[in-house]
Amino acid sequence: MDNKLTKRRLSDYLSYEWILMIVVAVVMIVVWEFAYTVGAVRLTVGQDFKYYYDESISSLSATDFDDLLTSDGTFSYDVLKRHYETLTSDYNVLSIRLSIQEGDVLITDSKEPEEGATGDERLIRAKSAIDNFDYNIYCLDTMLSDAITYLNQFVDGEVVGNYQVDIAKLNDSKINDLFLERMKKDNRFRSEEQKQEGFKLEKGRIEKLLKEVSDFKYFLDNAPDSAFYRYTKYSQTFEYTENAEEKANYETRMNKEISEGRENARYAINASALTGGAHNPSEYFKMSGADNADNVVIMAFNFLEYQPHLQFEVISFFNTVIRTCSNFIPQ
Repeated sequence: MDNKLTKRRLSDYLSYEWILMIVVAVVMIVVWEFAYTVGAVRLTVGQDFKYYYDESISSLSATDFDDLLTSDGTFSYDVLKRHYETLTSDYNVLSIRLSIQEGDVLITDSKEPEEGATGDERLIRAKSAIDNFDYNIYCLDTMLSDAITYLNQFVDGEVVGNYQVDIAKLNDSKINDLFLERMKKDNRFRSEEQKQEGFKLEKGRIEKLLKEVSDFKYFLDNAPDSAFYRYTKYSQTFEYTENAEEKANYETRMNKEISEGRENARYAINASALTGGAHNPSEYFKMSGADNADNVVIMAFNFLEYQPHLQFEVISFFNTVIRTCSNFIPQ
């Protein structure tokens, strides 16, 4: 039988079989795409940690700061990705990013406006961020309270007292139960062996968070007041809003903040007030064109609803900055 491949036979084959070949190719692509999708670890909101340099902040030292986060072991095992973004006046996409909860920390400025400033130039960026409905900036004291509430579900008794961390109070059963519940769809923990290893990692995460929260409480209780950026939410917007109806709305919101005990609340850390550490904060944080950390403030976004287990990685972030640039937390 003559099976020799010729140009004519190849041409005849392709003329009849090309549709089948296309179908087979498409099927193979779909199969590989499905296999990749099933096998890939899809990041949740909390597993992707992102911090922003605002328009007015220099990011020239961003690489050095990111290296610090790595060397300090800032985050737990469950933060699978960490990155930063520099915002620009021509292309400020922060509101869009935050609409899908893509953000954890904002580094911005609290610089007072120039004398005689008008319009938006009168606004202080830190205050505008706190007033912005889309940003949902976390009051530091509320963040601490929420973190303690979160940790309480894993312990027997008080979670943080007199800044002492008592690991013996952790309840392994409670940690394991919640771990299995929240990791049901995580491809990393399918087999029994993987689950056992995961439980060890999870317990380590809780132990670390217990220490971080205790240290952050010490900082809030004992650091000089100059270390904090204080503000009554909505007061700047109320002051400069001209529309009568909107102004009344913001006055109501502002008065509610005051009545609920958040008048002049602590919303951020003043970077320049961090002193006594191994590094000067100006090594990492400066306004564009400046040579020091004056007017730079660091604040956190509140997405607790979307990342209930990893929201407080921001406390670890804050503590890395505080420990590196000050002696406000005992080593």
